[in-house]
Amino acid sequence: MECKKCHSKLMIYLEGGLEEQEQKDIARHLEACSDCHNFAEHLKTTLDIIQVEKQIKPDPFLYTRVMAKLEFGSKVLPTRLFPSFRWIQAVAAGLVLLLGVFGGIGLGKSLIVGENQHYKAISELQSLVNDMDQEPLEQFLMGF
Repeated sequence: MECKKCHSKLMIYLEGGLEEQEQKDIARHLEACSDCHNFAEHLKTTLDIIQVEKQIKPDPFLYTRVMAKLEFGSKVLPTRLFPSFRWIQAVAAGLVLLLGVFGGIGLGKSLIVGENQHYKAISELQSLVNDMDQEPLEQFLMGF
């Protein structure tokens, strides 16, 4: 038997799905050919690892949920402490939003500069701008 033909049927051979004569032919070839034998061992190890990983791990809480359902029957245990008070979250978010808006308006009103102070700020800015003509821009910017 050729190695190529052996490799093509090796998976089915390891699962035991070949006819009896083909199983014997491949077994004889694996005994005679060390490369194919090593490949078959490697493939068998890989398939065993895959088989272990494919197994479904049981849910540790399944038993307690089933038993609780059997014990309480159709009564459904609430998952939240206050399931009917979901609207409280919406009201709280609205209040926080209103507080932010009115707080911002109040802060803005407190920062408005009076007429007299406004004139004073403009005159100070004007003197700084006039000083720019007398000195280079780099020195002016480093002064701040």
